[in-house]
Amino acid sequence: MHLVLAGLVLVGVACDADAEQQSGGDPCVRSIERASRAAEISDQIEFLDSALLSCRSFTAYDAQLGRYPGIIGYDGLTYVSTRCAALADDELVSASAVCTDIASPTSSTLGGAPALEYVGQTLDGREVTIGPDDTEFVEGKPVAIVAIVDIAAEDGCIGVEAERDRWLAEANDPVTGDEASIYAQHAENVLAFIGCELSTTTSP
Repeated sequence: MHLVLAGLVLVGVACDADAEQQSGGDPCVRSIERASRAAEISDQIEFLDSALLSCRSFTAYDAQLGRYPGIIGYDGLTYVSTRCAALADDELVSASAVCTDIASPTSSTLGGAPALEYVGQTLDGREVTIGPDDTEFVEGKPVAIVAIVDIAAEDGCIGVEAERDRWLAEANDPVTGDEASIYAQHAENVLAFIGCELSTTTSP
């Protein structure tokens, strides 16, 4: 499905080196910064789509869009809602934190403080809700979900694969198995997105 971006305004930056330094290595910041400098609309959309996966929440995504006024020609919520709907058949994008925030009021950071409830997908495809009872949350999501993205940025495939294997080993636990399975599946999604060659199958 093609997204019509009539009136799209491309915004440049004066110094690439300074912009890269400002990103601090954060893939969310870096992807949207690169989108702002893209010469072709197709490249810009590619970077903005990448940020749908790397940003931790809609709020984080929208904040970065706000650094480049006019980059998409209209408000961030309209753009993200339209883009997530256009990419609904892409499992990685539809399950991303940004698209989940738009689609699920229970895990959204829109309109105030984030609700401490997260809906994730297990290795066998079930949707399971994680609450705050025994799970630490940050930015409206379990710490482990946020940590996997950070590990990808810092340690790449090796780090994410190790994290995946750690949670995979706990996926059969009768008490915490579903939660571990969600984290293992999330790591699998990140591994696929960053182009890693998987060494094992997604089964506990």
